[in-house]
Amino acid sequence: YVAAYNASTHMANIGPLRDAVKYVRKLHTDYGFKFHVITSQTDDLSAREFRKYNLETLFGPGIFDGITILNAGADKDKELSKWKDSGCYWVEDKTMNADVGKKLGLNSILMAHSHNADIDRHPRAQNWKEIYNMITGEV
Repeated sequence: YVAAYNASTHMANIGPLRDAVKYVRKLHTDYGFKFHVITSQTDDLSAREFRKYNLETLFGPGIFDGITILNAGADKDKELSKWKDSGCYWVEDKTMNADVGKKLGLNSILMAHSHNADIDRHPRAQNWKEIYNMITGEV
């Protein structure tokens, strides 16, 4: 079911995670942050385009410097290695990918979900407001 959903037109209409739109936009407008999405979804090219459209529509122009969509379940090591030792922030919900980011010299932040609730080796955020505060030092 997940594979079929990920390869469907539903990718054009996925809602944002929690308060992502507000705080991603604030990081961009207030601090000049650009984002590069690396996500695992599908090998279906049309569904990938639907997802890109969705992200660009939700967040607006100029937020992303790139959107990389990998096959479902694909490792992100190769893509993440492009930012090796850059100190960039890497927001992830899959612990294994947060570990890879940390190993490559990124500042991994684990977005809290029930499937990673027992993990404490990365800073954790319940929402994008917490990520915004971690990055900017604002409270």
